[in-house]
Amino acid sequence: MAKENSVILPVAGFTLYITDFYDFTQEFPASLVLSQIRYWSLPPVNKKGEYLGKSKLKARFPAKTGEFFLARTRAQLGAEIGLSEQQVKRALTCLTSLGLVEVECHVFAGVKCCWARTPLVVLEKDGTFVEELSVLDLMASIRRERGLTEVQDHAIKRYAQKHPQVYLGDLE
Repeated sequence: MAKENSVILPVAGFTLYITDFYDFTQEFPASLVLSQIRYWSLPPVNKKGEYLGKSKLKARFPAKTGEFFLARTRAQLGAEIGLSEQQVKRALTCLTSLGLVEVECHVFAGVKCCWARTPLVVLEKDGTFVEELSVLDLMASIRRERGLTEVQDHAIKRYAQKHPQVYLGDLE
């Protein structure tokens, strides 16, 4: 279900919701990549907009016991959303620096892949959906746990200037 200030883009057969992602990252490719990782991380949705059960992610690292990841080559991920490999690489670098995505490189099905997950989608160990965090909720959590980097702090300030009506709570 689309959020209130969403831009809905049909890309490669998928509908992507670009909400606050662009306002926070200031990079359209990074917003698309984050939206795609979010899409695969969330469980299917019924007609009422309710999440059904487990995430669509299947790859785990370490196998059978670890966290769930989206395993794709940069070319595969780019093909899903209409970006080049280089754009996907830059987008993943941007998202990693902001703490919105965790990326590791591993072999999956005999091919070296980017294994990506977003802490915006909280899953139990068996892949059952728990909750989805907003970008600002995630930043508040990061600030409480380990402090914000300069890049994250700058992104929050830029976001606050663009959205003065948004309550930043712990981030001010």
